[in-house]
Amino acid sequence: MKKIVIYSLLALFIASCDDKPAKTNQTNLDVIFSTENLENAKWYSPDEYPLKIIGHDGGKYDNVDDVIKLPSYNKFEIIIWSTSGGDDIPYILCVVKEKVIDTDSGLNITPHWSEPGNDENNYSKKTFKIYKDYTIEINIEEKKESKKVEKYTKSYKINNGGNFYELK
Repeated sequence: MKKIVIYSLLALFIASCDDKPAKTNQTNLDVIFSTENLENAKWYSPDEYPLKIIGHDGGKYDNVDDVIKLPSYNKFEIIIWSTSGGDDIPYILCVVKEKVIDTDSGLNITPHWSEPGNDENNYSKKTFKIYKDYTIEINIEEKKESKKVEKYTKSYKINNGGNFYELK
């Protein structure tokens, strides 16, 4: 029995190695959605998934441009909301409460707010992972005013009221 388990684990390890260094963080097996999934995710239009949106200084909007539906957490629907317009497309992780989202209380998970090498040589970029237990990990890299690049991670959870809070 031990041999079968060892061979099965070895087969899983070999299958996961595709010319990239092996990751030792086993919690990566528990990732349900990440930055890498944005491009190929199923996006729903306002007709397919109508919501009432509150946010951005209290303004109300009848529809959302696009959403990605994620697995529910506790009694709440979880989505990634995106609207187009301007140079940057924001991605906001939101908790849906009675078919209403408040984008001001969501988490900004926009991967590239500005790109490395722009005119001022300032940039900020993010990657994120959402785990099965709905721990949300956002890795941020910033360079401001030609100073050293700063990298840090912020982690969040969703409380019983459907609000995000930062883990310290």
